[in-house]
Amino acid sequence: GRHSTHARKRAPASEWLVAAQAAGGVAGERHERSCRARYADAYHLGVSTQQRAGAITVTVGAAVVLVGTFLTWLRSGAIDRTSYDVFDLVDRLGFSKGDLVGWALRLWPLVPFMLVVTVITWWSPYSGSGWMATRAALTIISSVYAGGVAVAVVNAPDIALFSVGPGPVVTLVGAISMVVGLGVAIISATRRERPGPP
Repeated sequence: GRHSTHARKRAPASEWLVAAQAAGGVAGERHERSCRARYADAYHLGVSTQQRAGAITVTVGAAVVLVGTFLTWLRSGAIDRTSYDVFDLVDRLGFSKGDLVGWALRLWPLVPFMLVVTVITWWSPYSGSGWMATRAALTIISSVYAGGVAVAVVNAPDIALFSVGPGPVVTLVGAISMVVGLGVAIISATRRERPGPP
């Protein structure tokens, strides 16, 4: 009798303790899930921000390249020549119109089109490894093409016959910026493919 009475009196208290512990466990689990969710959101936001920074850097670099192509590349006497006039000077620079540099200068008017297409792919809403590969290919082709021609012209065999303007340097800086932006975006894409925080 007496023991059963005490057990019945203790029962509500023990049940309350169990319920409190259960409620505390649920609350703790919810708090932990909330912290993990916030951390995951911050992680993916950081990745997205980094990828956007890469796209912005590529875009700014492409704009600098484009501006550089319209600046003075060579001066002969009182005449300033932009990159689009250099092909007419291939022979005087010591190149042949049939060699690699000659062909690069012959096709040089395609550079603005290449830059525009490259930037459009970077700001397209599509994602995935295929699109990233396309962006990378266009960025590398455009930047190496523009930067390579700028370096070749500045180091031409007969460059001493001309005065070099700011165009080649500006174009090269823009091309390097495009490659840097691509690197930032690739790092971001690598992080995105990894599993996020638990």
